[in-house]
Amino acid sequence: MDRVVRLFVALVPPADVALGMLQAVQAGLDGGSLTLPAHRLIPPTDLHMTLAFIGDTRAKGVRDVIESVDRACTGFGPLVLRPSTLVTIPTPQDGGPPRLLAVPTDAPRALIEIQRRLALRLTTPKRSGRRGRFLPHVTVLRYAHGQSSGDIELPALVPDWPVREVLLLQSTLNATGARYTPLHAAPLAT
Repeated sequence: MDRVVRLFVALVPPADVALGMLQAVQAGLDGGSLTLPAHRLIPPTDLHMTLAFIGDTRAKGVRDVIESVDRACTGFGPLVLRPSTLVTIPTPQDGGPPRLLAVPTDAPRALIEIQRRLALRLTTPKRSGRRGRFLPHVTVLRYAHGQSSGDIELPALVPDWPVREVLLLQSTLNATGARYTPLHAAPLAT
């Protein structure tokens, strides 16, 4: 029987950047600049920037997905992302009540092109992003079901994020959330 795996493509921040993101949230909570409804912090080892959510894939098709990820990353060298704020998502431009707190980064052309290639190769139009718009960000906190807040935008002192690889991850859902297992790393090396 060909089992099904749940896949997505992401960037994973190094430990110091992940810690910086969570410290920015904690500083806002401790300093009183953040008043949030019931929420759950994302563990530092689970922080990531999703580039393409692929979803359920037959295990025998994983090799083709790996090839697509490698091809999408071909020709790009390492890049640096610059996080600088904490914001609620959806943003006011996207509408809907905020459901999470995230750390967005800048959007270098190489990142946008890699994401575009991945979305074209691996996702359906429904899964390629809200209205096709990609907002580079790392979710650091999710509100409890049915909870929301006002719009938040605060400065965050987070180190720059060197990116040297793009990861294909398997997501396994369980009672406590999701567990992410790296299946492949596509290096960014020209």
